Amino acid sequence: MTEKIKERLLDCSSGDFVEIIEIHLEGQDIIRLAGLGMVDGAAMRVMKNNGRGPIIIRVKQTRLALGHHEAKGIFVKAI
Repeated sequence: MTEKIKERLLDCSSGDFVEIIEIHLEGQDIIRLAGLGMVDGAAMRVMKNNGRGPIIIRVKQTRLALGHHEAKGIFVKAI
């Protein structure tokens, strides 16, 4: 991932460390993610993104699985 460039979480690679810049989701999706600590400024690591299946991330000490729909609406930058 190119340093300091905003991109979708969906486009990140396994092993990337990123910071959430913006979340473009609605309704229950945004509420659920906020409750799990995924808010603007949160740091996370992409544990698994092989282009198929869920994207596995780690936020703080919690691992989360996100669908592609959710990952498309989360914009991040490298840290």
